[in-house]
Amino acid sequence: MDNEHKVDVSDLKPGMYVTRLDRSWLDSPFPFQGFLLDNWQQVAEVQDACEYVYVELEEDPAIKESKPATRGVLTAQPDSRPKRRWGLRLSARGGRKERRERGFRSSDKGGRKSRDDRNDQGEAWENRLARQVGQAVGKAPPVTVSIEEEIRAARPLIQETRGLVLQHVEDARHGRSLDTQAARECVEDLTESVLRNPDALVCLSALKKRDEYTYLHSMSVCILSISFGRYLGLPRETLRELGFGAFLHDIGKMHIPDNVLNKPGPLTPDEMEIMRKHPEYGMEIVDGSERIPSSSRNVIFSHHERLDGSGYTEGVSGANIHPLTHIVSVCDIYDAIISQRPYKMPCSPMDATGELYRTRGRLFEVDLVHQFIACIGIYPVGSLVELTTGEVGVVVATNKVRLRPKVRLVLDEEHRRLENPYEIDLVHQVQTADGRSLDIKRSLETGAYGLEPPSEVLNYIQQM
Repeated sequence: MDNEHKVDVSDLKPGMYVTRLDRSWLDSPFPFQGFLLDNWQQVAEVQDACEYVYVELEEDPAIKESKPATRGVLTAQPDSRPKRRWGLRLSARGGRKERRERGFRSSDKGGRKSRDDRNDQGEAWENRLARQVGQAVGKAPPVTVSIEEEIRAARPLIQETRGLVLQHVEDARHGRSLDTQAARECVEDLTESVLRNPDALVCLSALKKRDEYTYLHSMSVCILSISFGRYLGLPRETLRELGFGAFLHDIGKMHIPDNVLNKPGPLTPDEMEIMRKHPEYGMEIVDGSERIPSSSRNVIFSHHERLDGSGYTEGVSGANIHPLTHIVSVCDIYDAIISQRPYKMPCSPMDATGELYRTRGRLFEVDLVHQFIACIGIYPVGSLVELTTGEVGVVVATNKVRLRPKVRLVLDEEHRRLENPYEIDLVHQVQTADGRSLDIKRSLETGAYGLEPPSEVLNYIQQM
C-alpha cells in the first residue's frame, strides 16, 4: 500500500487508520484487522499493546482531540471505511507497559508472551484453583467428535435436562426434597458431552425463549461452567462438582415471589433486598439433600460475591471466594447478558464479552476474564453475525483464525430469507464475486431480524 507508513506508537493520534500491527492480529487484543483511531483512549490501547504499527494516512484528516472514552464504535470517515467495533479479542497477554514491568523487551519472543504466561494475579488465581482441585491445572482435552455428531447426541440430553430443571422448580416450590441423584447423573452426562465437543451443548443451551429464562438459566450456566472448566484443564471429577453447583446455583429463586422474580422492569430497593436472599434460600433447600459437595454448596451460597467485596451474600472478596464459584459467577453474568429476560432484550456475545472485560480487576479476576473470553470466543457457534455485504448468517464452526468462522447464510443482502441457506468459510472466502471485501460487520443478538432461536436458528444449525 503506497500510503502505508510505519509509525512508532508514541506518534499515534486520532484520525489515523491502523492497517497492520507489529505482531499477528491474533496475538493482539483487537478483534478486527484494520481500524480507525477515533479518540485518545483508543490510541492509548494501541500504545499499551504494541511497539509500532503501520497506518494509512489520510490527506488533511480532521483530527479532533476527545476526552478518554470507554470502548465503543469507531466512526470511519464518510468516504473511507466501514465502521468497526473497537473491543478486545481475548488476549491474556500483556501490553508494552506490562512487558516493561516484568522485564520483557521487544526482542524477547518478538515482544510477545506465550499463551501460557500469566501476570502475577493470574498465577495466584491459578495456584488457588490448583490447590482446590488438588493437582496442577492441565490443558484442555482434544475434541473427539464433530459438532454435527455431538449436536445429534446432545439434543435428547438437553430435553432431559430441561425436564429435570422443571421438576426441581416444582419440588423447591412445594418444599419437597430435590432429586440430587438424578441431578448428579444429569451433570455427569453433560460433562461427558462437553468433554467430547463443548460447542454442541453451549450452542443448544443458548437457544431459549424469554419466558424460559428463569428456569433454564441454571442449565445454561451449568453447561457454560463445565465448558469453561474443560478449557481450563480441570479434571473430570472437578468438572462434575463445578457443574453440579452451577446446576443448582439459582435454586433459591424458587422461594422468591413471582412478582419480584419476573418483574418486567427494574427492581425497587426493597425488591432487590428480597432478590438478594435467594442464595440463602438455596442453602436452605439443599441443606436437607445428601451428597452435595462443599464446593457445590459454596457456589450456591456465594455466586454473587465479587472480587472487590461489592457482592453479596457476605461481601467477601479476593482469595476468600472459592475459584469454582468465580468460574460460575462469570458464566452466570455472561448468560444473563446474552439472554432475553422479562425486563431486557438480549445482547450479542461480543457485547457480553466486552461487558465482562470492563469488569476485570474489579468484579472478577483479570486472568479469569481473559481466559473466559478465550474459551467462549468472539463469535460462538450458534451466534448470529452480519457480514459487510449485509447478509446475515449463523456461525456453524470456528476456525483457528478466530475472527473468520464458518457461517451458514440465512438472509440475503436485503435481509430477505434465503430459500436455500448455504455455508461460506470466511477463512477461504475473503471477498465477494464482484471483488468486495467480505468480513463480519457485527455480532448480532438473538432475535435480530426476526430470527428467533427455537424455531429457526436451531434449524439452520441442524442442517449442517
